Amino acid sequence: MAPVLGSLLALAGCGTGSHPTKTTRPATAPKPPASAPPHPIDATLVGENHAPTVGKPWTYYVTVTDAQGSKLSGTETTQYTFNGVVVGTEKPTNVRFTDGVYRDTIEFPAAAVGYPLDVQTVIHVSLGTVTRDWPIVVHR
Repeated sequence: MAPVLGSLLALAGCGTGSHPTKTTRPATAPKPPASAPPHPIDATLVGENHAPTVGKPWTYYVTVTDAQGSKLSGTETTQYTFNGVVVGTEKPTNVRFTDGVYRDTIEFPAAAVGYPLDVQTVIHVSLGTVTRDWPIVVHR
């Protein structure tokens, strides 16, 4: 685009004969977009595996830090999604965690067998909210 803009400016500056020369100001080029700052929250959700068994304890961990690696405290809510739609929520909600780590053990019901679900954790800290997913398929 710069060569085209330069050509247009050069043509605009050409005067002919006795016509007064019009002073043109070059158009200001748009500034390139600034690179997005790193997200202030770094959160990771890791499940025991991707294939929990009905009625057996299944453990997952959430770790939460700021961009500098300092451990954050806040609340966590666990949800279950199917094709991006929340189909269940673990009770209680907004469970407090400290020192950047949340750990929980859950058991899945037989009704969940065979469906591609995501265990989704919604994390609220002073810097904002983030959501992380862990895909699972429950087996018998």
